[in-house]
Amino acid sequence: MSREDGGTTVKAELLHSFRQGREALLWKLDGVSEYDGRRPSTLTGTTLLRPRTVSRTTS
Repeated sequence: MSREDGGTTVKAELLHSFRQGREALLWKLDGVSEYDGRRPSTLTGTTLLRPRTVSRTTS
């Protein structure tokens, strides 16, 4: 992943992009409490992300 494109490597571009995204996320979360950051934000108060259950079938 060290292919050169115009003097910069693809790896360097990805790292720069990830760092910018992280900075933006931290800026948006600045001042948000731990509780507010983790609580569900749906109208019903339930989360849309549920743990996947492993179903075991016997044959």
